[in-house]
Amino acid sequence: MTSEIITCARQDCTNQFTKRKHNQKYCSSECCRIATNANIMANYYAKQARLQGKERACGSCGVKLSRYNGADYCNKCSGPTKKQVAENVKGYLLGAI
Repeated sequence: MTSEIITCARQDCTNQFTKRKHNQKYCSSECCRIATNANIMANYYAKQARLQGKERACGSCGVKLSRYNGADYCNKCSGPTKKQVAENVKGYLLGAI
């Protein structure tokens, strides 16, 4: 295995280190903990803003999203529903028999 030297993925850390595992991106467990906590808090504040009525738009078509829609896309842009997928599978199976 070749040793790869990379820079820590945490924004405030500029340490360079040798990867010990193939998926390592932080220089230490402390940096990993700090980055994880920052991500958790960012998600928490985003959810609070959404629930308090901060205006958001669909990431695809730009339509205004409801505060009750936890996704970043409207229902139209979020892809097929379970019912549509089931109908597609049923049609495929009936056509294949």
